[in-house]
Amino acid sequence: MTPSVLPLCSNIFQMAAEKQLQELRAMLQKRDAENARLREQRDQQAAELVERRHKDAVKTSSLEQLKLLVDSRSASLIFHSTYFIADVLNRNV
Repeated sequence: MTPSVLPLCSNIFQMAAEKQLQELRAMLQKRDAENARLREQRDQQAAELVERRHKDAVKTSSLEQLKLLVDSRSASLIFHSTYFIADVLNRNV
């Protein structure tokens, strides 16, 4: 190769390397954008899961309180019914 061809070859190689570098940077930007999108989606789903679990916990707590109230009312009704029946039977005796 002649001395005048060397700078031309060097310039061609440099341009090809620069083009490849730009393509790789573009790929990295696309990959970074996709990763950010996926992270956002993951975070949103995690937040929704926390919210659903909280709602389920509130429902479960409400159900337990309702069961306690029903049991209390049932015991009260049984007591009062038994007392009423005993009172009626004592009057008829």
